[in-house]
Amino acid sequence: MRSKWEGEVCEYITRHMHHGAIILDGKSLAGSERKNLYCIVHISRLQEFKYSVKKIDKDALISIIDVAEVEGKGFDSNIS
Repeated sequence: MRSKWEGEVCEYITRHMHHGAIILDGKSLAGSERKNLYCIVHISRLQEFKYSVKKIDKDALISIIDVAEVEGKGFDSNIS
């Protein structure tokens, strides 16, 4: 069974935000398997992103990291 973030959150990111994301496999210190979703979001869309993800999955953990520069397909050199 897919979790909410694997279904609805990923669909929101790709269809509504027109972004991609990366799924990272991990393990908690307690030994349980975890999957983490990594997505770069421009600061101008951050509030919308947080609100929408929490609306889909109220238990979602969102970590915000300030990034000075992103280079690659779909991104300008300076995202701030």
